[in-house]
Amino acid sequence: MTEIAHNSTEQQFEVVTAPSTQGLQRLRAEVEAMKDAATMARGISASGFVPDHWIRDKTQEQAVAGMAAAILFGAELGLSALRSVNELFMVRGKPAMYSRTAAALVRAAGYVMEPVEESDDKVVWKGYRDGAWKFSEWTMDRAKQAGYTSNKLYQTNPKEMLRAKCVMELCRIAFPDVLLGMDYSVEELTLIDGVSIQRPVKKRGPAALRELAEQAPSVGENTPPVEEQAPTTAKHKHDPKMLEAVEQAAKGNGLATAEAVFADLSEVMGMAVTSWNEVSPQELESYLDLLVGNQDNSAD
Repeated sequence: MTEIAHNSTEQQFEVVTAPSTQGLQRLRAEVEAMKDAATMARGISASGFVPDHWIRDKTQEQAVAGMAAAILFGAELGLSALRSVNELFMVRGKPAMYSRTAAALVRAAGYVMEPVEESDDKVVWKGYRDGAWKFSEWTMDRAKQAGYTSNKLYQTNPKEMLRAKCVMELCRIAFPDVLLGMDYSVEELTLIDGVSIQRPVKKRGPAALRELAEQAPSVGENTPPVEEQAPTTAKHKHDPKMLEAVEQAAKGNGLATAEAVFADLSEVMGMAVTSWNEVSPQELESYLDLLVGNQDNSAD
């Protein structure tokens, strides 16, 4: 519906467009969705399964409103309410997520996104879309030039920080629609704004680890030609230093024997694991990340 308004002072006419019925219906639906999200936020908050950043220095009303907004935004991304609260963050009014969550969403959308090279000095990732590969490369020299290496994480865990930069840069280049235009990861905003964000609580359940590690894309137009795929094998070899790091982190979680570690890993992956050969390097790194994150939460 269009109305003509006459401005006698300026002697001009301006067109005023009234809200359409469809627009009002959508607004009402969004209001109802916000109410539902707030109800879920209250339930999740009461359960205690909530990262500290949602409730620290906030009133109950502010905490519920923030989590409800995260639940609504997460629903647009295809995340459940519980995953939204545990994997989304609000930094200076902008939504953010961990880079590993961004990679998981891209893969869940059916695209290929995978590492090419990873070391403490250089990380390269690639993504396949519209019949072509897109690449992102981050080195310690590039990070130093950007002013990031003053952060202590670049000294203690350089490969993970370089990986986070690669993943989000690749998402911005090739998959902005999948993340609804989200600009930065939590790791990047931490570097830019100096924001300290507590890790989410350790997640459990079927396929929780695989959700953070390699996920096979659906066969379709987004799948690259077969010759472009890296060969897969049922047996995996691992760097002894990585296995030693996992062993130490496991002991910090009270897992003192190999049997206890494999039982814990089996629960996380949702499948029986009896040997490291059954676990891919990406899955092993994700498991280490979960163990370290659980230690950090316990320390807090």
